[in-house]
Amino acid sequence: MHGADAIGMIFYPDSPRNIDLNQAKQIARSVQPFVTSVAVVVNPDDDFINKIKQMSVIDRIQFHGNEKPSDCEKSGISYYKVLRVNSETDIEYLANQYESAAAIQLDTYVKNKPGGTGETFDWSILDNINIQKPLILAGGLTPENVYQAVLTVKPYAIDLVSGVEIKPGIKDAVKIKETIIAVREADQVLNKAQ
Repeated sequence: MHGADAIGMIFYPDSPRNIDLNQAKQIARSVQPFVTSVAVVVNPDDDFINKIKQMSVIDRIQFHGNEKPSDCEKSGISYYKVLRVNSETDIEYLANQYESAAAIQLDTYVKNKPGGTGETFDWSILDNINIQKPLILAGGLTPENVYQAVLTVKPYAIDLVSGVEIKPGIKDAVKIKETIIAVREADQVLNKAQ
């Protein structure tokens, strides 16, 4: 995994990256120690959340739909909440509603698509935003733009999907490695500036 800290497994039937619970269990059991297994869901029902919990291999849930704070909290699993961002999104207000979230993830708003679109948003809209949680940046991150993304946004983490794929669901090991190298280089610049 070239130094990735987490692996996301997508449970969303409309996604070309969708997998089933049995596949997820096999993947989660094969990852290296200390790599976080994340279930990516979109407006899941209680029954599906219970099935995820029963697998006993998922560390976190990434809620990628229209879930309210109470929906996320009742899962009983540590979670990230994804907010889809455009120029009209009140990011600070929305993010700070999810007090129990382990982190807030920002992704690009694309109508009728909950994520994985490969599109970036204007990172400068985050300049004066005060989010009380660690920030995960997503949305069109690639080996070519991730260095600037990290320097501009200074996120706690990044989430990679389409920008490091050969095709939907098939990752490119070279692109992943290049992206992680670029992130580390940006981190070194930020650390020297402190």
